[in-house]
Parts: sequence; structure tokens; C-alpha cells
Amino acid sequence: MAPAMNPARLLPGALVVLAAALVAAGCGPSSRSAAGAAPDGPGAAAAALVGPHVHRGLRVEVDFVEGRRPGDAALETLRQRLLERTDHPDGVEVVLDDLLAPTGRERHTLEDVRALGRLHRDAEAGDRGVIHVLVLDGEADPSLGHHLLGAAVGPTSIVLFPDAILRAVGGSATRAQDLLRWTLVHEAGHLLGLVNLGAPQAVSHEDLAKRGHCDQPGCVMRWSGDERVTDFCPRCKDDLRQLGGR
Repeated sequence: MAPAMNPARLLPGALVVLAAALVAAGCGPSSRSAAGAAPDGPGAAAAALVGPHVHRGLRVEVDFVEGRRPGDAALETLRQRLLERTDHPDGVEVVLDDLLAPTGRERHTLEDVRALGRLHRDAEAGDRGVIHVLVLDGEADPSLGHHLLGAAVGPTSIVLFPDAILRAVGGSATRAQDLLRWTLVHEAGHLLGLVNLGAPQAVSHEDLAKRGHCDQPGCVMRWSGDERVTDFCPRCKDDLRQLGGR
């Protein structure tokens, strides 16, 4: 996790609207350079994560609190999206790494998340780029965002709050897995530079009312959309190709 981050450089994840299976990503405004991404924020490592020039492969390291393991479908969907849209000769692997003891916290601040990331994230894996996914118990402190379900918290790091996801869908285990999968792919999209966060737009499609998000229907990078949608729209795909992906 990058040093000296602050909440303005987070892109928090989904707020659920409990009607018609819709979700809304509660991503706040990010600090942005002229290129779109803050030096220590989501999108700053987009070129390395997307194209083949820095890393031969990608490794997704998942560290999770006991009882909060992401479902296989969510992890496989993430792997597939990364495999489809990034260009790495050695492919993409997802590794269930550390099983964490319950933290005992009801709420996690940014510093809590950063400290746990430093403690559990493994060293870089040789010529493989690493995306670190930290899955915690409890929920996000309101200082990170109200009703936060997940967030891209740096150039290569994601945090998920499955307890909050389950509450957001009224306790439905099926919908919770759908929403977790949506949140995971959505936040990974921010790490890949979407939208206008390190991946320059081939054609303008950033939602100007919800910066860092897509304005195209049927896209996982929309600020609001169907939680069952887990793919990028043609314009997001064009952005990733332009950055060196597929």
C-alpha cells in the first residue's frame, strides 16, 4: 500500500439501492493529476497492471478474515476480467493467501486498513504484478464513506467489507455474492485506470457528475447500475487497449 495516502485519494465502492437489483458506487472525488490519477492513488499503476512491458503476469493476493472468504464465482470473474483485458504472457492467478483472525473492530479507519495491508501483503512476486485484496470483518469508518462496501485504496490495493454487503442486501446470501463480485470487479477497474484515472479515454465517457465512473449503460464502471453486470463496456475496453491491454 502506498505511503502518505489520504481519504481524498480513495475511490470507495458500492452503495446499494434495494430496488430492481440496482447498486450505486459511492466513489468520492479522487485527487487527480493532469493525467487523471494521483501519484499514490487508484490508477497510478494502471500502465504496469494493464500492459506487458513491466510485468509478465498478474497475481491477485486475497487475504481474508475467517468467515469472510469471497466466493469462487467472484474470484473467477475477477480473474477472467483481468485475463481478458490485460496483456501478460504468463496470465493471471488468484491466490487465497492469509486467513486472518477476526479483528474485533466494528469499524475500520483508513489507518487500520493501511496497517493491515502492510502486515499481510506479501512481497512483490518477481516479474508478476500484484493486486492485493483485503477482506475484513466489521465495516468502514464513516470517515472513509457512509455505507461503504469496498474501495480501491491505492495503486494496487482493494479492501472489501462483506458484512456491510450482506446488510445492504437484507441478508440475502445470493445477492450478497452478486454484489461482492460487482464491487470487486468495479474496484479492480479503478486500479486499471478506469475511468480517466490513468487510462486515457479513447472517446470521452467519464460521468462528469460522478468522476472516475463511466456514463455508458450496462457497464460495471457506472456509478449506479445492475449488480449482476460484471463486464466493462466497449468504451472502457477501448481505454484499456489504448493503454496496452487487450
